[in-house]
Amino acid sequence: GGTVGLVGESGPGKSTLARAIVQLVRPAGGRVLLDGEDVTRARGERLRALRRRAQMVFQDPSASLDPRMTAAARIAEAVTTHHALRGPALAAEVARLLDLVGLADEIAGRYPHEVSGGQRQRIAIARALAVRPDILILDEVTSALDVSVQATILNLLRELQTRLGLTF
Repeated sequence: GGTVGLVGESGPGKSTLARAIVQLVRPAGGRVLLDGEDVTRARGERLRALRRRAQMVFQDPSASLDPRMTAAARIAEAVTTHHALRGPALAAEVARLLDLVGLADEIAGRYPHEVSGGQRQRIAIARALAVRPDILILDEVTSALDVSVQATILNLLRELQTRLGLTF
């Protein structure tokens, strides 16, 4: 339920560290511990289980969303991969996640280029939440957004943290 911030100049590796935590990149040395378990040594199902616990939301939601997939399809992909839901149960879970991040049902059928930057970031957050993680790694999630939208996203994250007991 806590928040840890990592600050520094541009270029020293903050984003690389974030990616190493969720094993999108493998560090050349050192360890990344999650509740005492070294995620850098995890493979197969163990790595998959650790990735379910820690999900990443990237700085640029456009880069993390497939332009050929609707919002619902992108979220459904994560739900199906990690929870094997299908049919009406899958549709209900996607609708629940969209609602959780404050997006209306009509967003579900839209592609990333058809929604605003703030809506894209909410879709990315919903996709990360689809896995039901304990930890969200937030890599400058508001830096690509205008000031008013930044505040909205930060308020959403604060609400989600309280409601879901997330660690950031």
